[in-house]
Amino acid sequence: MNYTVEDTPLGTGGGLLLAMERLDDDEPFLLLNGDTYFDVEARKLLEFHTGKSSGITFALFRAGEPERFGGVRVDADSRITELQSSKAGIGQLANGGIYVIDPKAIKEKYRANGNKISFEDDILPGLFNAGTAFFGLESHGSFVDIGVPKDYVAASSIMFQQSGGSENV
Repeated sequence: MNYTVEDTPLGTGGGLLLAMERLDDDEPFLLLNGDTYFDVEARKLLEFHTGKSSGITFALFRAGEPERFGGVRVDADSRITELQSSKAGIGQLANGGIYVIDPKAIKEKYRANGNKISFEDDILPGLFNAGTAFFGLESHGSFVDIGVPKDYVAASSIMFQQSGGSENV
């Protein structure tokens, strides 16, 4: 196992760029937000990513609360046509914080340089505006933002149920 240590906080993008320096090859990898629980079939997401020749593939969900999650729009081929700066309304597709990433898509434009940078606010819009192919696959699994206390409890309950009720969750 390889890992990186940030001497000073580098933001979500800076940490990613630093970790990408440790990759042995240019195979697609899975990136997960650490403050959400999203029940996604990773294999299906990877197969979708590969089949679309995507630079970055997003796992998407239907927002159940207004204005809480970043919205996206997709076309009939599931290509993301808009990264909404406004938040998704109820029932709209939203970014679930799980991605399959082709490292070459990021390496063409960004390198670790020790500066703080945001994946969501800097890298994603930069790549999208540069024409990198973004696709989205809607997942119907449970999505919970565990960064909010009441939802943290809900996520704990979901994981407990999925473990078969084991005390070792």
